[in-house]
Amino acid sequence: MAAEEVRAVLEALCRAWRAQGLAVESGLAEAILATPFQTEASPGGPIRLLRMARAMRRRPNRLTREDLAQALAAHTGLPLALVSDSRPLSLEEVRAFFTRTIYGQEEAVTAMADAILTLKARLSRPEGPWGVFLLLGPSGVGKTELARQTARFLLGSEDRLIRCDMGAYVGPEGLARFLGDPSGLRRSPVEAVAAHPFSVLLLDEIEKSDRYLFDALLSILGEGRIAGARGEMVSFRHCLILMTSNVGSELYLHLGDPPGLMPVQAASDMETRIRRQLERYFRPEFLNRIHRVIVFRPLTMEVVRRIAEREIQALRDRLAEARPGLSLEVSPEILERCVTEGYDPALGARPMQRTVARYVQTPLARFLAARPDLTRGRIRIELSPEGQPQARLEGAP
Repeated sequence: MAAEEVRAVLEALCRAWRAQGLAVESGLAEAILATPFQTEASPGGPIRLLRMARAMRRRPNRLTREDLAQALAAHTGLPLALVSDSRPLSLEEVRAFFTRTIYGQEEAVTAMADAILTLKARLSRPEGPWGVFLLLGPSGVGKTELARQTARFLLGSEDRLIRCDMGAYVGPEGLARFLGDPSGLRRSPVEAVAAHPFSVLLLDEIEKSDRYLFDALLSILGEGRIAGARGEMVSFRHCLILMTSNVGSELYLHLGDPPGLMPVQAASDMETRIRRQLERYFRPEFLNRIHRVIVFRPLTMEVVRRIAEREIQALRDRLAEARPGLSLEVSPEILERCVTEGYDPALGARPMQRTVARYVQTPLARFLAARPDLTRGRIRIELSPEGQPQARLEGAP
């Protein structure tokens, strides 16, 4: 059915509702056809969306564009601020969301915020995915965290992130598993997108893909679709696709003091060398389908300290929830141990959670488990004379 015919059906439905006494905002049919946030084929999809908006309307005798936005948000899982034409969304607001957990990666945060605002402004290319990003840099600097937080912002939960270890899809059999798992024991990435068209797709360590999978990815990244295992066409046009790669990251390992930690200018010079390696490693037709290449910078000591403080604060929050009358203090020596041992040149800040667990969480847990009746006071984590972490009650009202 042509767009004009679908519009006629929607307008007829609106006229029928007006005849029943419902005040329908003018231009609603046109707004439904113009929205990029629907996947069902016409005319069924637009009609269902219009009926859903009517069922969810805020005022009993009026149907508005804001009701349509509410229906779109419920249908897609996208935030109302993104799908609503009347609600503003600023760069500062989006950046503030990401910088709560991603430190020292200004380019990456701004690039993702710009992608979201482009989607909000309805300027994304209709014939491909919402965005295709290649994230480069050493391990443990925030590439996966950026994908998690993007899923949280766009879809409300990290569970909506579809994560693929590309090393698991090598050879013709790997391509078959990528398109559809013959065993039926697990959902393939293509099947996951078919089930949840509005998704954030993370292709981890894209350099491990072989030529079979690269050929398939060209179709996904360019046309925004691919034929699934049963021949059905699966659309990726409502996906934000992030790919990570460690190409060139070895260049960081022996620079800086300590290794892997370097000043901003040295990191900037290293980005140029990494981009040259990228052009030697990947095929031109693959690189041409990437909207933006983002080089994550190695962590500075200030960033590592902020990550350690964030993990300790998360522990404070859990303590406050479990025992509201207790507070947690960490000595400078304990914090310094977390900073120095929570960073590794090859792994970045990935060891930080284990390090905070060792120096803060474990002594705190032992202290609380032995005192089930303790409900008020301040607990201090410090080093014992033997250099081991210990907890003590600093004082109680």
